[in-house]
Amino acid sequence: MNKRLLIVLALFSLAGYSLVSAATGSLSTNVTSDGGCEGTFFDLTALTEDIYITGFETNFVGTANVRVYYKPGTFAGSEDNAAVWTLLGSETITGGSGFIQTLYSLHVGGLTIPAGQTYGILIYSGTQGGSGGLATRYRGYTTLSFDNGDLAFSGGSASCLGDPLTPFDGHYTERVWRGTVLYGDPPAPEETGAVVKPAPTEYLATAEDHARAQAPLCQLIGSETDPIAKADVADGTVPDGNVYCRVIARNGEFLYGNTPSEIGDSGVLDQTVLQAVDVSGMANGAAVIPFEHPVTICLKGEGTLWYLDAATQPRAVSVLDSGLYDGWTCGVIPHAGMVVLAGDATQVQGETG
Repeated sequence: MNKRLLIVLALFSLAGYSLVSAATGSLSTNVTSDGGCEGTFFDLTALTEDIYITGFETNFVGTANVRVYYKPGTFAGSEDNAAVWTLLGSETITGGSGFIQTLYSLHVGGLTIPAGQTYGILIYSGTQGGSGGLATRYRGYTTLSFDNGDLAFSGGSASCLGDPLTPFDGHYTERVWRGTVLYGDPPAPEETGAVVKPAPTEYLATAEDHARAQAPLCQLIGSETDPIAKADVADGTVPDGNVYCRVIARNGEFLYGNTPSEIGDSGVLDQTVLQAVDVSGMANGAAVIPFEHPVTICLKGEGTLWYLDAATQPRAVSVLDSGLYDGWTCGVIPHAGMVVLAGDATQVQGETG
């Protein structure tokens, strides 16, 4: 080993980094799908070395914010236990229609499976109108176990029954996901500094800021609104489209089957979550993550405004510069992502408008 390499290794050691070399490749189930529902469970086992998951390709119909959950150990027996699952990430994707076999890219990764260990995975879209309307597709009434020398697949079950847009509230056994698992080298240490949690800085309000606090309530999918979220959206922010909010938590209560795992970041969840919305762009049925203009988001109540940026996977976490205007905490985001207001629960108890 030459002297220069020894110096490099020593520097990485002093910095607290380990040099990780992972297998690179893909693993496809190659089943022919004949049905679909809310999502599919399966197991992945790293055989001889650590496996770093970089993304997936999934057989999917409709348009939805597709989520990926994981847990150490097998999925089997935990399909209806939300407490043991962690949200890895999500991406809004548009699939096909009808009984298709096409695979669509799902850019959610960042999970390392240590050598010799098994992790359960759930790919979840929700379902609407049967397998031809919105669904994650699978092969029914069968199971499948195989490997490629790096990674082993075993499955599966389908998240189904219960509420059609809520995971972990019912399932069918003997369902095999149609899709591909992608894996490769993890990012170099200098590329991984995505999660930044600085202390909030003093923010001086301007007349324009106060005007933004009077912005209309943020539009939900379906043109409804919710009294805890406002958005000031400039024309052309999403060309040929609009900006929408999906309410995850309101006044300290997680809604519509959402759980704290939807937020996923322990630094945020260590706080008291008052309000949480997922802000997304949509144009011609497709998700838009980068905005042409910054968007001001105001959440009802007083506290710290956290931002989970959808432009990175896993989502980069930061504290937004924010100001309090007439009972609303407002901050500016450059991309689609989740905005969470955390603070004293007494700030919003009993408030609805």
